Amino acid sequence: MLQSLIWFLVIMIVVPVLYLIENFIRSMMPGYNKSYLLQPIYRLMKLFGKRGMKTNDPAHWFSIVSCWFAICALFFTVRGENILFIFTSLVMMELFILAGSWNAREPFGSMAAQRGIARFFICAFTFMVSAASLYQVTGTLSLKEMMAYSWMHYLLLKLPLAFLAMIVVLLIRGSLLFFDFNITGKALNILDSALYTPYSGWSLGITQITRWVEIGVWLKLISVFLPWKPWFSFTVLAICYLAFLLTDGFIPKARWKKVARNAFLWGGGMSVMNFIWLYLF
Repeated sequence: MLQSLIWFLVIMIVVPVLYLIENFIRSMMPGYNKSYLLQPIYRLMKLFGKRGMKTNDPAHWFSIVSCWFAICALFFTVRGENILFIFTSLVMMELFILAGSWNAREPFGSMAAQRGIARFFICAFTFMVSAASLYQVTGTLSLKEMMAYSWMHYLLLKLPLAFLAMIVVLLIRGSLLFFDFNITGKALNILDSALYTPYSGWSLGITQITRWVEIGVWLKLISVFLPWKPWFSFTVLAICYLAFLLTDGFIPKARWKKVARNAFLWGGGMSVMNFIWLYLF
C-alpha cells in the first residue's frame, strides 16, 4: 500500500514537472515569450481563484466527475489492478469531458466534441486490441502480473508493434507531433482550446489537472512493455515524453481528418498487425 501511495504521488508530481521543464526550455528559444519556471503553475492557481463565467452551467460539474475517474484510473494503475478497470475509468473520464462540451451547446465546443468522439474511438480500439495481445502473451489482465512477466520474458520483444501503438495513443492523448487533433490545446495552456470552451475558472483548472493525471496513467501503463525495473521504465518513458513535447513545436500540423486517418492507420494498424502476428508465429 505504501509503495502504491508513493507511486501515486510521484506520478502526480512528475507529469506537471515535465510540462514545466518543456515550457521553460521553449521560452528560451527564439520566437517564444520569456516566462518564469513556475509561471504556468501561477496561471493555474489564478484559475482556481476565479469564478466561472457561467456559474450555473452544469457543464462545469462534468469536469469534477471526469477528474474523479482520472484519479480512479491512476489508483488502479499504481495498484497494478486489472487493466479493464483502468480502461473503464479512462473511458468514463473522456465521456464526461465530451458530454460537458456537448451539453454547453456552444459551436466550438460541439465541433470539438465531434472530433473528440473520433479520437476517443481510435484510442479505445487501439488500446483494446493491444490489451488482447497482452493477454494472449501473458495470460492475465493484471497489470502487476504483466510487469512481472515483462521483467522475466522481455515482453517488448514479443509485442513491439503493440508497444508502438500505445506510444501513438500517448501522443494522441497529449496532442503531440503528427497526432494532434487540435481540440485540446498545448502543454500547460488549455485556455484557448476548443474542447474546453464551455469551461472557465475552477472547472478549467480541474480539467488541466485531469489531463496531467491521464498522461501519468498512460506513461505508467506503457512502461509495462519495458524489461526494466518499474521506476527505471517509467523514468525512460517520462524522458521520451519530454522529448516529444520539445519536438512538437517543429512539426507542421495537419487537418484533423488527416490526423484521424494517420492515427487509426498507425495506432490501430500496428496493434492489429501484432495481434495477428501472435497467431501466425
